[in-house]
Amino acid sequence: DEARRIVENAGTGHFMAPPTNLDELGALASRAALLLGNDSAPRHIAAALGTPTVVPTGATRPENWTLPEPIHKTVHLDIECRPCSSNTCSRKDVACMDMLEPVKVFDVIEDLLK
Repeated sequence: DEARRIVENAGTGHFMAPPTNLDELGALASRAALLLGNDSAPRHIAAALGTPTVVPTGATRPENWTLPEPIHKTVHLDIECRPCSSNTCSRKDVACMDMLEPVKVFDVIEDLLK
């Protein structure tokens, strides 16, 4: 619901895909200017089709998940506790994600789309 609200308020040029099967996902990814998401199947499908991808990362080591082509980027904060590679935050605040400003992600997207 939160993602849908963000997309609805984003104006034109933004799209949140409805539930899709793999064929439909591939078709959407092939037509997208860029895919913003987590490191999951949609990202790898988009990458296989040559669509640029941006993935915000938290606790994980971005070098473990960065695709080799320069059109694929990860975005992360450089804070003292990361990368911890943990499923639970020892700080109890998930700062690696909560403090990642949307503008930092947007700047990476903007650079890729130039």
